[in-house]
Amino acid sequence: MSVQQKYTFLELMKEADAVARGANLTDKINHSVFRAVKSMSTVENAKQNALFTPDMQVPGVVNLTKKDLLAVLNRLISEKLIAQIFRLDYEPGGGIKPVPCFIAVPGEERNTPMQLYTETLFASIRALELYMDSQPPATNEQVWKDFETDFSLDRAPAPSEIKSTIVDLFSGIHAGKFALVPPAELLSTTMSELEDALVRKGRAVKFLDYGLMPLREQEIALRFESAADFLTANVIPKFKSKGNVKKELEAVAIDESMYYSEEFASQSGDFTARRAAIIKKTLLAEPTRGKGARFPGALCIETILALEGQIRGKYHDKWRSEIARLHNEFRGSLLKPGGAWKDRIVFVDEKEVTSYPEEVWKRMLDDAELLHGVWERAESTVHVFVRRDTATFRLLVTGMMNLPLHVQWQVLAMKSLLEKNESEFAELFDDPDFITQYGALLRLVYVSLIPWYYRIFILLGLNWFQDRGFQIAKHKIMSEQRILEEKSKLRAEMRAVQLREEKQLKTARIRDLEVSNKIIEKIDQFLMTDSKIPSVSDIKASLPEIEEGSFQEILKRENFQIVQYGKGGDEQNILLYPLNHEWRVRCARIRRVMDRIKNLKPWDPGGPDKEIADKIKLILKHVSKTENQTAAEVSADDPYKRFEKELNKQKQKNSLPDFDDDDELEV
Repeated sequence: MSVQQKYTFLELMKEADAVARGANLTDKINHSVFRAVKSMSTVENAKQNALFTPDMQVPGVVNLTKKDLLAVLNRLISEKLIAQIFRLDYEPGGGIKPVPCFIAVPGEERNTPMQLYTETLFASIRALELYMDSQPPATNEQVWKDFETDFSLDRAPAPSEIKSTIVDLFSGIHAGKFALVPPAELLSTTMSELEDALVRKGRAVKFLDYGLMPLREQEIALRFESAADFLTANVIPKFKSKGNVKKELEAVAIDESMYYSEEFASQSGDFTARRAAIIKKTLLAEPTRGKGARFPGALCIETILALEGQIRGKYHDKWRSEIARLHNEFRGSLLKPGGAWKDRIVFVDEKEVTSYPEEVWKRMLDDAELLHGVWERAESTVHVFVRRDTATFRLLVTGMMNLPLHVQWQVLAMKSLLEKNESEFAELFDDPDFITQYGALLRLVYVSLIPWYYRIFILLGLNWFQDRGFQIAKHKIMSEQRILEEKSKLRAEMRAVQLREEKQLKTARIRDLEVSNKIIEKIDQFLMTDSKIPSVSDIKASLPEIEEGSFQEILKRENFQIVQYGKGGDEQNILLYPLNHEWRVRCARIRRVMDRIKNLKPWDPGGPDKEIADKIKLILKHVSKTENQTAAEVSADDPYKRFEKELNKQKQKNSLPDFDDDDELEV
């Protein structure tokens, strides 16, 4: 549709052209009404909601009833001298109502009817925004109820049935609200323009088959997280058996496990959105589905997909706020006024650094109000943080005079930090009182570090021995720090190697789980769908993307059950599910599958079906023998099993859904 076709209701003629075509402006009333409309057809009036309306008086005309005025306006519209448009108004406590307006070609050559119409759109958008913002915020219970309603229906629910999610802004906008029936194009085009504008401004999202969902900052996280919970609790269980949904969801779950295996990973909505997209793609591709894009649960799906970008920003802001909170929490005691000297200095052991998110630690090191240094100890490096002001060091020097011998290293750590930043604190070293007290503190520490025979001479008051003894102590401290620093570097390198290996182990374990799920899926297919007994070689042949070595290793690591049959090796050996927490449930299903295989055709266990009968007998014997074994009986020494426990803990911590549907399969 061209612009001209879209806005046919704005096609107006100039006065001279209209008269030339037979328009009657010689009639006083016609002319007066036209002049009133034209005089008010300015952009400024449109901005101020002051265009001509049927409730206004026409200058120079007395005793003109509203009925007669409407008849004149209708005549002028038919002669294309004026056009009817409308704006929307909102009054607090009321609803949205249309206000008919009438315009003519503006007197100023540079202005057009389209500009007047556009200004009424702007006014209408403001009214709609005020209306949406005035509505009470949705609650989790209300949103969840809307999802349940949509999920239970085979048709798209009306906006009134899901009113906490979908808002029908234009239910009161129809021809019956106008004294002069407007062109159908005016109503449809204006409402379409307003919807598009709200979507462009990020104030609403339009869902096909549903309508507009308003977007308010305070509701975004609530709507997304309610939809995510509903997806996991209701939508996925209903549709996970369709197509490749289960397989694709398992791949997402593995990626999610890998992401959340990082201790300080920020919250992410990406995995929820990927699950929603998988369900939508699969259902829309079904050849038997009816017309339209809607399916039960689509409201939940569309909410997730629509809000993914915004929730990403919300979660990032939440993560940044948490980083700022942890940083401020750390620096709080150091920077608060007053307090004991022990509150002005913080020691963080190197082993404790990993307990802080990397970004928090970086902020602590870069904090302009704090001084940071390190002190090497025999067992670890210690990070030292002190408030960056002279009063702090005066307080520390006074407070540390009574430190017990075993923690006097803290004095040396403070001294190292102060002297490292000596240029900032020149006034301290110009203060005789501070120098005296500082020297006395250092003597307390140095005395324990100098040879015993020097101490005797010092007690006798021989200053030369005191100076020499302190030089020995300083040299000893510096030498020890250099040695400990080298040891710390070596420890740090070893720790980095260990962390890399642990990360590689985690990654390998998660990838193992992915391959294990593929193997389980193939065993499902053989048993549940094809009613065949799978051999090791059958399953391997159906998964050519898995290398032979990796395949065998995963069978062993994941404790897949292999039932020996004859001497045929992998071609004959039967492959069953892993011995884990699901084994007992799967045993019951295996028994039912074995019964079904025997009932598929006339059964002759002594003839052509002997091999199958023998395999069934071996399987049932193995199932009876192992049915009561649990995952706890798997070797506790296996590092992969240990990691699986940790991964499950992490999964529960982050509420990662489990998409295994074995306990729902029926044979």
